[in-house]
Amino acid sequence: MQTERVSTDQGLHSRRVRGPSGEIFNLALHCVYREFPNASIRTDPRAGEIVATDYSIVGGDIVVKVTVIGWPDDQVEVNISANGLGTIKKRADIDRFLDDFDQAYVDWSHQHVE
Repeated sequence: MQTERVSTDQGLHSRRVRGPSGEIFNLALHCVYREFPNASIRTDPRAGEIVATDYSIVGGDIVVKVTVIGWPDDQVEVNISANGLGTIKKRADIDRFLDDFDQAYVDWSHQHVE
């Protein structure tokens, strides 16, 4: 099982997967906590929004926003964008999150898809 990669612009990176949006939201949230362990994280599950603010003197400040949007036919879109001073750190953080999410989704799908 693989996620579908969707990129609408350079600042927003997306994955489209199948599953209940609540469970996919929890997967994304788990990945945010794992990838940004020192960040201040706030969530709004009803809006499908996760915001992580990570302050680093060395790497620069970064604000990461993840949105989880449910579509018909059990399709869910997971979007991530990052803003802040650390341009290199932003790209690396987004790539790490997407890699982590892809693997978490594969693991989850093996448990939930027959």
